[in-house]
Amino acid sequence: MQQGWYYVENHKQQGPVDLIELTHLFKSRKLPLNTLVWHRSLTDWVLADSREEFNPQPSKTFHAEPTPPTPNAPSARKERIASVSGHPWRRYFARAIDTALLAPVFSFITGILPVSPTDYRFSMMVISFAILVHAALQSSWGSTPGKAILGYKIRTRSGHKLPFRKAISREARIAWNGLGFGIPLYSFYTLLKAFTDLNNTGETSWDKADDLVVTHR
Repeated sequence: MQQGWYYVENHKQQGPVDLIELTHLFKSRKLPLNTLVWHRSLTDWVLADSREEFNPQPSKTFHAEPTPPTPNAPSARKERIASVSGHPWRRYFARAIDTALLAPVFSFITGILPVSPTDYRFSMMVISFAILVHAALQSSWGSTPGKAILGYKIRTRSGHKLPFRKAISREARIAWNGLGFGIPLYSFYTLLKAFTDLNNTGETSWDKADDLVVTHR
């Protein structure tokens, strides 16, 4: 178990590193003991303070939901925590799928239809409706149809599904900072900025604000 350790730092998967190097990061306090770590001998990501290698008195082991990367097991399912690229196009199309599915549901419930393909007032109503619906799905099911289809999940730092309060906070930030509430020109600016941030840093402002972890399959 000396080689092949992975850990999460700033929402990004790091490694592999050897055990001595990783232990030094914890002893020098460059990494906190609540950091998620993984080794091929483990079945799931765990908190570092649950391992005797890093904490002489380990706490109860926590099994995070994301399946760890297994470079030497091609048949295993592979996921990365917050990949460096952030997969902006994948996330954009996941949101597009969710919106496309939600728009007719909104029209069926309210009887409101768009007067034209560019009806921004209808878009604003659908985006507002999506805040509640997507937050409910995220906190209960742990995903939305678009995310499930395109293979990524949003989790708390400890690996749990988002509680409803945090999920609705995230959706509200997306509505304003990512989608610009469908307001002409402003929405183009917010989409471009969010795309650039995700492509350059690997994370969005709303995930960073709520300290959330994104896993990609």
